[in-house]
Amino acid sequence: GAARVGGVFFFTRDGAYMIKSIKKEEAKTFLSMLPKYHEFMKKNAPRSLLTRFCGMYGVKLSETKDTKSWKERFLPEKDEEHIFVVMNSVYPAEASHFVSERFDLKGSTVGRECSEEEKASKGSSAVLKDLDLAREVELVRSAPVPIGSMVIPEYGLHIGATAKAALLSQLRRDVGLLIDCGVMDYSLLVGVVDMDAHHFGEESMRT
Repeated sequence: GAARVGGVFFFTRDGAYMIKSIKKEEAKTFLSMLPKYHEFMKKNAPRSLLTRFCGMYGVKLSETKDTKSWKERFLPEKDEEHIFVVMNSVYPAEASHFVSERFDLKGSTVGRECSEEEKASKGSSAVLKDLDLAREVELVRSAPVPIGSMVIPEYGLHIGATAKAALLSQLRRDVGLLIDCGVMDYSLLVGVVDMDAHHFGEESMRT
């Protein structure tokens, strides 16, 4: 979102945090949501799929020879103060070593596909979307299946009945907060690990 409107969005060097610039109107909206968000996360933080916000900061950059070109490129607005929010990264810092696919799902098909340019330039770090998932499901379902093998699931995300019930229950609670706060533009970020390509022992899973 920040990149599309000319803002700044980046990760810390260790990949643990995301930092994003927001407009003053967005900061006011976030502050108005903060009491409800805080109360919700106190009860649901261990299971919630909502972004963990760590802080919001106002930054003023002095005009020097070293900062002028940086400001002109990334922060062209004339306002002296620039507002940033700091969030926990959705994926762990080492995710690039084992996450083979990333999906940003909205439950919509309008414009919901990753460009070929992004796939070519970012590889497994490219963010796929709803239509990309639908094509993968169709490709798998159309493949010949030997007799006696497992049944190909109808949907793209198959996590089992118990995990599905827990996930949907928490998603309903999360979406309930967003509805209560008047937020309507949100999506579900999903990471896929190819378990056949990566062997996770008990010790590695613990860390």
